Amino acid sequence: MVYLDEFLALTAIHLCALIIPGPDFALVMHQAVSKGKRQAVVASLGIVTGLSLHILYTLLGVGILISQSKAVFTVVEVLGAIYLAYIAVSLLRVKDRLAGCEHDFFELSKQSMQEPFRQVFVKGFLCNVFNPKVTLFFLAIFTSIVDRKTPIGIQTLYGLWMIVTAFVWFLLVTFLFSQESVRAKFFAMGGWFERITGVVIMSFSIKLAVDAVQAWV
Repeated sequence: MVYLDEFLALTAIHLCALIIPGPDFALVMHQAVSKGKRQAVVASLGIVTGLSLHILYTLLGVGILISQSKAVFTVVEVLGAIYLAYIAVSLLRVKDRLAGCEHDFFELSKQSMQEPFRQVFVKGFLCNVFNPKVTLFFLAIFTSIVDRKTPIGIQTLYGLWMIVTAFVWFLLVTFLFSQESVRAKFFAMGGWFERITGVVIMSFSIKLAVDAVQAWV
């Protein structure tokens, strides 16, 4: 196959990027543990929808314009930092409603399902869309690995493959962290799981904010 080398290189780099934990991973893991399998799958759908948008405008060449426009890219970084900070703060403010309630695990699981699927989907979508690192990632791999002569149809197939791969990865994360035994252990931590997740997501927010400031210094 003429484009096999490109495909294998893209797949390898993309898998490495997926495995490295980021805000998307933290969000899906939190949804799987605290909300359940269905909520995590919906969040994953939101994330891969955002991923699809990144890939689409990269294929259309818009990604180059975004990366070269200092103002636009900084605005995206700031918006991303604000949104991640919002998610982090909402987690950090969670009370110890689960502390000492391991025996009520299944009842608590049912109560935690109340967040609307649309809200969960939007949360996953915005978490990915407002991450400018994703823009740079796809721009980098499509310009450095994919030959300019590669037909747009083949490049589109590359993009679709990466979307499917990302979704499968987050399904695996969902499956792992939505296991009843795994969830029970996290529930035993009480509100500390939410707080730890909040700190992790806040660290990504701070990193984006620092990058935005440094870009203008």
